[in-house]
Amino acid sequence: MSHRDSSIKKNKVLSKPLDIFNAGFLGGVIGGGAPFTEATGGTITTYSSSGVDYKVHTFLRAQNGNAFEITNVGTISATIDYMIVAGGGNGGNGSTYVSGAGGGAGGMDTGTFDGEKTSYTVTVGGGGQTSNGGHIGSNGGSSGIGNVESATGGGGGGSKAGNSNSNSNLTGKNGGSGGGTGAHQNGSGYSPGSGTANEGHGGGGTGAARNSGSGGGAGGSGNNSNNSAGAVGGAGEANSLQNGSAVIYAAGGGGGGRNVSGGAGGSSGVGGDANGGDADANTGSGGAGGGEGGYNTGKNGVGADGIVVLRYVYQ
Repeated sequence: MSHRDSSIKKNKVLSKPLDIFNAGFLGGVIGGGAPFTEATGGTITTYSSSGVDYKVHTFLRAQNGNAFEITNVGTISATIDYMIVAGGGNGGNGSTYVSGAGGGAGGMDTGTFDGEKTSYTVTVGGGGQTSNGGHIGSNGGSSGIGNVESATGGGGGGSKAGNSNSNSNLTGKNGGSGGGTGAHQNGSGYSPGSGTANEGHGGGGTGAARNSGSGGGAGGSGNNSNNSAGAVGGAGEANSLQNGSAVIYAAGGGGGGRNVSGGAGGSSGVGGDANGGDADANTGSGGAGGGEGGYNTGKNGVGADGIVVLRYVYQ
């Protein structure tokens, strides 16, 4: 056997000291895969935090139904962190005799799972949209990651059914977080919507005529109105998974008021004498309720679309 064919010559690299990276690399080769997880899908970004390098896949409403596909399960770290936020509920319309309640935030779920070499369909729920004058708010759409986890759309805020003094539909809708109770000139007596366990909280009620309750949020229940204004929206929840900086998601919409400003909705706008504020985009927050007034005012705020974020160590 010639020197050129020597097995020692071919494997000379193995005689070098092994550092941690080489050990990880060789372990991956021996185990049949790369040391770090690799995946496709969504909008891909990277950042570092506390010396750890993360790759992030963000899915917005425009990418609803797209796939998050894991092409390699890392031998060093196979853990996927996730945040799922469903679409926020629509606030209730304000009109004669009635102020609209705040919409509930979309349900919010966070956690981890062990990745598998497979494809996961990602669902991103849309926010509840403004309805015609004098109607209860619409629920947001649900979000989820394949069979891993899902979150429920936020409940619509209460209002009345049509152009009359009827109290019908003042009750908030159930959802990830519940919609608030709409307020009639005759005062309270109707219930806010309920939230879903481990996703959000219930909406707020009415404590005064024509001033409505707010929607619930991921961080707290909606609030009851008072004689001065519509209620402040339920608290959202901070999360830094997407880029390392805390962002508030899933806040409840503020309740509409009468002859005063409506309650602030956290990150989700303001209900008022006229139009309720829309929720901040891509946060899953609830839209604010419209204030008491005629049909040319008091429109309800739109709920925000949801968002799905996945993160893993990539180098």
